Amino acid sequence: MRFVSLQLFCILTLFSSCKDVSPQYVSNSSDYTSIGIDLHDIDKVIESSAKSLLKSDYVRTMNSKKILAISNIINQTGEDIDVEFMSRKLVRIVRESKKFTLTNATAGSGINIETMLDKSRDLTNNPNYKQHTTQELGTLEAPALALSGKFIERKKHIGKVTRVDYMFLLTLTDLKSGKVLWDNEEVISKVADSTIAHTSKPIANKPNAQDNKDSANCANAEDCFEKGVIARDAGDFTKAKEYFGKACDMGFARSCRSLGYLYENGLGVRQDYAKARELYLKACNANDSVGCGSLGILYHEGQGVRQNKTKAKEYFGRACDLGHQQGCDDYKNLKSQGY
Repeated sequence: MRFVSLQLFCILTLFSSCKDVSPQYVSNSSDYTSIGIDLHDIDKVIESSAKSLLKSDYVRTMNSKKILAISNIINQTGEDIDVEFMSRKLVRIVRESKKFTLTNATAGSGINIETMLDKSRDLTNNPNYKQHTTQELGTLEAPALALSGKFIERKKHIGKVTRVDYMFLLTLTDLKSGKVLWDNEEVISKVADSTIAHTSKPIANKPNAQDNKDSANCANAEDCFEKGVIARDAGDFTKAKEYFGKACDMGFARSCRSLGYLYENGLGVRQDYAKARELYLKACNANDSVGCGSLGILYHEGQGVRQNKTKAKEYFGRACDLGHQQGCDDYKNLKSQGY
């Protein structure tokens, strides 16, 4: 159960005549809907995906229980979606079919590995512990299947209304053959008045778009960013810099990263790796995965900073933890080289 303020409900549902009332329990979560991803949206995606998986030809013809690992689940939306909560809830439903067992020994970005598995085995040959109580080496079981996913957000302004489409793609892969055994796409679409359709997470301790006096040419940080993207794609890098700069000042992480890209490549500005580093770091500290990966590249190549592949690996690792697949690949590459 969650408490929901009805004043917030009045704003999100565009009601203009709501009376102040005391907080109350929500009996039906779908009665109180925001432009972002709500709990009932997550439940809908999980329920539909679980039903699709269990009805798939592969699952219906399975003749033995399989060990399933959660691989990378990449959240590319502006929403703070707890991918571990979501993936565990999905697996909990499909596990009731008695055809899957979830492993906590190995995973991608979609779940946290149980750290005590390794720590408990480190106790072997430790004289402080009774050895018959320690976990034997060679007892962990490898997964046969991997569940991966990607969440995408697409936003369009239609007059005074904003439409947001959230797409959830989940894939089941056979780790022996590499074959895709099942995939499923769920779409959640919402519309709202453009003045309240702000879903991106701002950088901490920064003013929101409505409070920023320098945003005269933009409705909000999201609007500035989107205008910057349009200008950049049209080749007007000077105008793109202006819009990205405003959105970045308002705390929009992706805009800081986009502005950093302009400085890194000298598009509409004098090429300045040091400025690019500053902006990528700002985005990375706000949990922008691509910003962290871009920062890692600067350290890897020694652009604007002293070349430091150990530092590069650190930022690639942060990008990977935030769901950026290229960051994972770059991290593994440097690790294999001994960094």
